[in-house]
Amino acid sequence: YAHWIMLTFILIIVLYEVGTRIVRSSIEFDQIDLILIGSTGLMLFNWGLLKTRWVRISNVILVTLVWVITNLISSTGYGIRDSAFLLNFIVIIFASLLLGWQAILGFGVLIFLSGIWLISLERNGLLPVLPVYTSVFYAQDLVAIFVLALISLYFLRTGPVSILTRTRNILHELTVKNEAMNHIQTTLQARSSELEEINLTNLHRASQFEAIAQV
Repeated sequence: YAHWIMLTFILIIVLYEVGTRIVRSSIEFDQIDLILIGSTGLMLFNWGLLKTRWVRISNVILVTLVWVITNLISSTGYGIRDSAFLLNFIVIIFASLLLGWQAILGFGVLIFLSGIWLISLERNGLLPVLPVYTSVFYAQDLVAIFVLALISLYFLRTGPVSILTRTRNILHELTVKNEAMNHIQTTLQARSSELEEINLTNLHRASQFEAIAQV
């Protein structure tokens, strides 16, 4: 899962940056763009780490990185009202897919604390002064979030199904092999009985020959 999630994340970031340049008709980079580009580099590094079979560590880094990016973008944008904050729900999905229920609880607490932090920034006037969040930019952000959510839900739905299918296939193969072994065992037992009968017949004939020879 981590392999495809990282590739999807990188692809969405690239498409988002290209779409932003088209919509804004500008090539200028702001803080959010720099965060996304930096996160792409970290994703590629983590992908390489995954290839070295450090799967568990790579998964922890992936989920943590998404959580950090999500809340960092929110803190440089519109705070808890920013559409990027919705990515925290995807963090929970990633944690459930890659790390288990303990990670869900842990990241749930982190998301709760990050929400309090963003609210504190807003109340203390520490959020940057930004122009009105236009419907075009909001829709663009939501599209990227929804795509990530759909892909995450796809993995969440197909993961258990594929595992169940593989388990059933393995069970079927083991059943077939067990039946074959039982057949071989039955055949060997039948052959063993035949050999015992032949051996008894030979002993009986040998006794008869000895009796004839003594006469």
